[in-house]
Amino acid sequence: MVRFYFTKGIFCLFALLVLGKCETGSNSSGEEAAALLLLASSNTGTTTNSTDCPPATLPTDVLIADTVTSAPGSDANTEFKDPSKAINGVCGKGEDAGSLDIYELPSTTDNGYIILEWNSKKVKNSSGVDFVVFENAFKNASSGTYFVEPIIVEVSNDLSKWCGWSPDYKNSDETAYSGVINYWGNFAGLTPVKYNMTTNPLSASEVFDSDLAGGDGFDLDNLSSTNNSASGTNCDSTEVSDIKSNGFIYLKLTNAATRTNPDTGSTFPQDGSSTGRGPDIDGVVAKEVVAR
Repeated sequence: MVRFYFTKGIFCLFALLVLGKCETGSNSSGEEAAALLLLASSNTGTTTNSTDCPPATLPTDVLIADTVTSAPGSDANTEFKDPSKAINGVCGKGEDAGSLDIYELPSTTDNGYIILEWNSKKVKNSSGVDFVVFENAFKNASSGTYFVEPIIVEVSNDLSKWCGWSPDYKNSDETAYSGVINYWGNFAGLTPVKYNMTTNPLSASEVFDSDLAGGDGFDLDNLSSTNNSASGTNCDSTEVSDIKSNGFIYLKLTNAATRTNPDTGSTFPQDGSSTGRGPDIDGVVAKEVVAR
């Protein structure tokens, strides 16, 4: 979910600067408030937009997923629902803010996912992290926790057998949302994105340095054959072995809030401020690909 945070004082300050007046009662103009939301930005968790990213030409050495295979919740005419935004470049805004050049995953079970691929290629199992998922999580400056929207990550070669990383939510109360990243084991959508293809360009190898690029990395050597309500469909040890040896074609990113936590029997919790919305996909980069 793309989030904006304002106090009444900050609202008034912008109202005075932009509109020349400040109204805080019930008669304040909704149009004026909307205009302020579009204009306002801060370094304390406000999502900001950019006119310089994505670049007109993507770097050829960075292997970004470039094909949308399926996005059942998409609507190119609705803001944040254009799936092309998930493959047109990575436009991170750092620790304290998030890009608006994103595709927002829907929040219902039938359309809360997107499937991506690399045209005519398979993502190969190489040394260490094999791909990085970039989503616009950011830090809550007041608490030190993060505004995260967890994502279930799965891979496949046939769109039928899906293998994942056995995600595990580790909060003491698994029905309650927490912005502590370490509680969300094997999820994406956790780590702020520092990589920006225009303002913070990185080499192909630097993209896989989490300190430089941010994002959440996944290693095919850790792929699981587990099938449960959180992750995995028709996956078994044979399929896992094939993917580890020969790579995968399709990558599925699912809003965790649409999946059931097998530990509780309820869907994974989400940040109360993003209820009804979903994670924001900025891009996915692979380390190495091979011809199919």
